[in-house]
Amino acid sequence: SFDPLFNPNNKSLLLIPISNKAVIYILHTDPLSFCFTNEDCAVGSLLSILLEPLLHDHLNHQMITDEMQRRNELAKFENEISKISHFYDLILFLQESIRNRLRVKNTQLFLIDENEIFTYFVNQERMQILKKSYDKRGIIQYISKNKRYITVNKLNKVTVPSYDEEIDSWSKDQPFSAYPIF
Repeated sequence: SFDPLFNPNNKSLLLIPISNKAVIYILHTDPLSFCFTNEDCAVGSLLSILLEPLLHDHLNHQMITDEMQRRNELAKFENEISKISHFYDLILFLQESIRNRLRVKNTQLFLIDENEIFTYFVNQERMQILKKSYDKRGIIQYISKNKRYITVNKLNKVTVPSYDEEIDSWSKDQPFSAYPIF
């Protein structure tokens, strides 16, 4: 069968392209005839011509809508971050923003200096920030050096050879993504 999912009995079908963006799939179901007629094909061609500008406008509208949404989110982010006046609040804001935007449970923000990698842990009960430093190694050093992101379904030494137990264990055996920010 040409299409075992939608046409398991291998009936006649008519595929009508709409520009190079879509295809209309028509399955022949008339029990009195075996295949499509020339009129059916002519109607399909006319339908393709009529639908092309509508599909074009729809796709452009969707692209513009997505861009407007992205710009609104960016403006909201810029507005919220401009109100922050303490480093403690900035760390909380960035981690929360990343968690919400990516819909994840755990995040870590690592900063890279010339000789070390460090991260900040927030103690919300005491309203203080604790800095933890590491030598340059692990996934963070790999990303810094190669300027590439990493995404894996399960983080460990097998899936990411630059994995370092001391630095990266907070996300061991979990889905993991890390992105450089320059």
